[in-house]
Formats: sequence, C-alpha cells, structure tokens
Amino acid sequence: MRPIKFRAWDKQEQEYVYSGMEFARRCLDLEGDENNPSHIGFSDEFEGQRFEMEQYVDSVDLWEGDIVQFSGYFNDTIETGYVHWEDNAFVISGTTKDGDFTINVLGLTYSNTSWKVVGNIHEV
Repeated sequence: MRPIKFRAWDKQEQEYVYSGMEFARRCLDLEGDENNPSHIGFSDEFEGQRFEMEQYVDSVDLWEGDIVQFSGYFNDTIETGYVHWEDNAFVISGTTKDGDFTINVLGLTYSNTSWKVVGNIHEV
C-alpha cells in the first residue's frame, strides 16, 4: 500500500509545499463554508497534487503534475507526457507524431520501458 501524501503549488510564491505542518498551515482551508462546514480542502491560492509512487524512477518520487520522458513503449523514440488522475487511475498523457496518448502509470512501469521525471507542469 502506498503512503498518502500531498503537495501543493503555491500560485503566489511559485513553489511547492509538501506534506507536514507547514503544508497544513499554509495550504489547507480548514474552516469550510456555510454549505459544507466540515469541508477540508486546498485554499484558493494553492493547487493540490497527489502522490503517485515512492522513489520508483531514479530514486525520485512520482507526483501528479510531473513531466516524464520515456522510450521503448511505442517505439525507440523518446516521448514526453505529464502525470495526472483520470478514470480512477494515475495516467501519463501526451502527444506523439502519430497523435495523442494516455498510458496507465502502472502499465508503463511494468513494461520494458526506460523513463525518468524531467520536471513538472509548474516549473517548466
């Protein structure tokens, strides 16, 4: 079972804040609203992202919003995509010369494919 962790992109400071006390203090809206007083969510100034895999690639954690490069899945060319949540699974989506693709992250990790995290959607 994978650990449950989050990170949040601080839209104003242009940096990530990771799980922990600093994360809770800065990123979370613990007060809810009149329609849902027990709601806990991200403040408007932050974009939350979920943790996907622990140190699977090059000892780097994989997060929603990460950009990955890989080769050997479609052919020998290097492809690039980004990690996101779709249909109850983490997937990598992008575009090749042949069109758009979406791959389940687990399908990519268990295939004969080399891949690495090269950035994220906010720090490109």
